[in-house]
Amino acid sequence: HETADGMPYQTTEPGGIIFGVRLPESAEDVQRQFGRDLLGINILPVQVGLLLRNNCTKDFVVDPRSCMLEYEDGTSLTHIDYKLVKERAYFSQWRSLPAWLFLLPGFFSSSSISAANEKMLQTYREMELVERITLRNNTSKATEEGHNGVLFFTSDKPIDLPRLRQGGWIQLTATIEEGGSIPQELKIIF
Repeated sequence: HETADGMPYQTTEPGGIIFGVRLPESAEDVQRQFGRDLLGINILPVQVGLLLRNNCTKDFVVDPRSCMLEYEDGTSLTHIDYKLVKERAYFSQWRSLPAWLFLLPGFFSSSSISAANEKMLQTYREMELVERITLRNNTSKATEEGHNGVLFFTSDKPIDLPRLRQGGWIQLTATIEEGGSIPQELKIIF
């Protein structure tokens, strides 16, 4: 299934959770959306949406840290949090050293890099899905509750987007908040 804008999705039950995922189209797509060449430093941002339909009678809990992303052959990518993304993606102030040595504006280059890094950190923190999400039923309201954000993944080998898009899969676990029910696996195959 796909939404109107092409995001693949899967539901766990009629009127239950909708789990939507968007993989970036290319390295340029990542650069445009995140302001850094994250794929170049082996980080894959994946946009995720969770929606609880308003006619659902249960509350669900989802822990994004339980998310798994794998290639078709079972090779896993590792979920990482925004702090590790920040450490890898920071622009280095040492890159402004030539400006320090030859130009007076070197100070401004260094301070601009610091400001860009802090803005990046704040943006990634705001984008990332929180540690635990509770989707509450809204049977008394006419609205649907949803959460959208980004999960970051890495691998010890270069990330191969075309390979991931051809049979790879992503899975997230949702449990009913009360009653200790068996977890429901939300899985999308690309």
